[in-house]
Amino acid sequence: MIFRLFIFFAGIAIGTFSFLPLPFSGGNLSNAQSIRYFDINHQVFFEDFSDTSGYHESIALKDIPSFVQNATVLLEDKRFFFHPGFDPLAIIRAIFQNIKSGSIVSGGSGITQQLIRNHLRVKQRNKIYKLHELLLAIKTDFLFSKNEILEAYLNSVYYGENAYGIAAAAQIFFNKTPNELNLHEAIFLAGLPQSPSAYNPFKKMTNALKREKTVIQILEHNGFFKNYCQDKQCLATPLKLERGKKQKIAPHYIEETKKELAKIIPDTTQHQIEVNTYFDQGLFASAQSVIEKQITELEEKNVRNAAVVILNHQERGVSVLIGSKDYFDTKIQGFVNNAVAFRQAGSTMKPFTYALAFEHDDTPNSLVDDSFLHLQTQDGLPYEPKNYDFEEYGKVTYRQALANSYNISAIKVAQKVGVENLLNTFRALGFRLNEGVDHYGLALTLGDGEIRLLDLANAYTVFPLEGKKYPFRFIKSVRVDGKIIYERPPETGEKIFSSQSTRYIEDILSDNEARSQQFGLDSPLRTSVWSAAKTGTTKNYRDNWTMGFTREYTVGVWVGNSDGSYLKNSSGITGAAPIWHDIIEALPKNQTTTIIKNQLPSNSASKQTRKHSNIFNDQSLIISPQNGDVFLLEGNAQEAVIFKAKKNVEWKLDGKNFGNGQKKFWENPTVGKHCAEALFEEVKEKSCFTIIH
Repeated sequence: MIFRLFIFFAGIAIGTFSFLPLPFSGGNLSNAQSIRYFDINHQVFFEDFSDTSGYHESIALKDIPSFVQNATVLLEDKRFFFHPGFDPLAIIRAIFQNIKSGSIVSGGSGITQQLIRNHLRVKQRNKIYKLHELLLAIKTDFLFSKNEILEAYLNSVYYGENAYGIAAAAQIFFNKTPNELNLHEAIFLAGLPQSPSAYNPFKKMTNALKREKTVIQILEHNGFFKNYCQDKQCLATPLKLERGKKQKIAPHYIEETKKELAKIIPDTTQHQIEVNTYFDQGLFASAQSVIEKQITELEEKNVRNAAVVILNHQERGVSVLIGSKDYFDTKIQGFVNNAVAFRQAGSTMKPFTYALAFEHDDTPNSLVDDSFLHLQTQDGLPYEPKNYDFEEYGKVTYRQALANSYNISAIKVAQKVGVENLLNTFRALGFRLNEGVDHYGLALTLGDGEIRLLDLANAYTVFPLEGKKYPFRFIKSVRVDGKIIYERPPETGEKIFSSQSTRYIEDILSDNEARSQQFGLDSPLRTSVWSAAKTGTTKNYRDNWTMGFTREYTVGVWVGNSDGSYLKNSSGITGAAPIWHDIIEALPKNQTTTIIKNQLPSNSASKQTRKHSNIFNDQSLIISPQNGDVFLLEGNAQEAVIFKAKKNVEWKLDGKNFGNGQKKFWENPTVGKHCAEALFEEVKEKSCFTIIH
């Protein structure tokens, strides 16, 4: 008889270990069936269990307080550390209780069985399933240590309110980490997994408190309190629920990354997946802080929300995407991702119109008549565009018109290049404008077509990237079950504008003097590092924007309300620009040597390399060239170095008089090291630079 029992159980063991696969991917309990998202420093910033839609956050067992661990074990499986994956006594007790009551009132499943169940996620459990679960529990207990199993359980058990794992529960119910929980809070949480819906404290607090009393009795009966407090004094601290508001880092970034991941891996279940992204946690934190500060200051103007996109030129990746000020704030509809919502972008669209004009041999010095214009719409209605200040400026250069964002001039330049050409260019840039030319008309250049902030930021990268449009992505590479299945391929980019056209745009948008008529010399568009920027404000002040770039990053900012309600006299320069400015100032300062390109005389095409260590201050005279700049000659005709100063100065080049003025062009410069001097009254300043071929 004993021999037969031995053969029976041996057969069960062999079958269990040979033919029953564990529901854990890659043999790793704690990371089973999960998608882990890594930032640019290969740090996990979000983990998503592919078979659950809730909030999950993993934590090592050593970082979970011992009283949390012990309370869970005593409640769920007090002989956990001694049985072989299941507790025979608990199962026998459950059978007798169920027979006595005439219905199922107890399951008898221990921690290991519950862990198996959490990963199998079988909705209907019959006797065959229970046997399957039992055998898998035995196999799991054989292959893994008790601590590994307990850690995995505490990281996956459901506490309610979409919280999977103790770290998520501590955050959602008390806005704390597990280490910050006091004993009373830990005991309260330990009782929730038995019936998360019935004991949900946000909805059924009375039931939750009754459950807590039962938990306290069970723990007291098992001598729990003598190890942590005398006479249960630790329970005197009243419970204070505080719903956690920061359960996810960059939730809108994750949403967009998931969309991109779905195109790479349609089925993400039953796998251990690692997604390497371009996410920059440091920049995200800085941008989030800037948004919160600025929006608080704009509340009186009925401004409640903002969105930010930051693109890394070198990586061709999305470093930051923030869709709203606070994802969890329902009052502002924080869940709405304003970075991918379709809205009119106002004057931020104008640079593309002028770039198209530059493609047809116009230059920044070309003239346009900024005076009254009468047109008719497709419906025969009069259309008379007005400038922001309702003034007219007569004959102006393209530089003045774009820098100061004159609407009449932009309309006339759009007439010259043609609406159909403009619409085709916009589509080539990635804007999803699906209507025909007649629908948009000339107002297309003023931003009447609805676009997304993410697409607008991507389009702006054509200026610092030599006129080429590259797709900026969220995902760099993907591993599935330890194997690389996707690496982003190299991309050549699509040529939209010539390099010269983009240089013209860069120089105009970075010219603080040129825009001073409308924005002043000390507007938020002026930064301590080289940058170029353009603001935009839509009709009736619904939305305002600031778009711009440095050599390394493009930064786009939208300010408004998710529900489209009106702002009170908040424009791009007062609403979005301060956010844009502070984010530009927060960008990494240890930037490598990079290319700075200035607008040059017609047909010229020089490049300038700037080291950002020599940023001019308010007391300096020379704006450019900066001390230490390096200019690269391309060998084209009429190349030039531009000298700019804050005052009308007397210039010297290599000790020789070079004329007077705030701006001078040194045409056909020579290779070598040179020094420029600027003299204004008693102030003299010198800046040395190098020209290479």
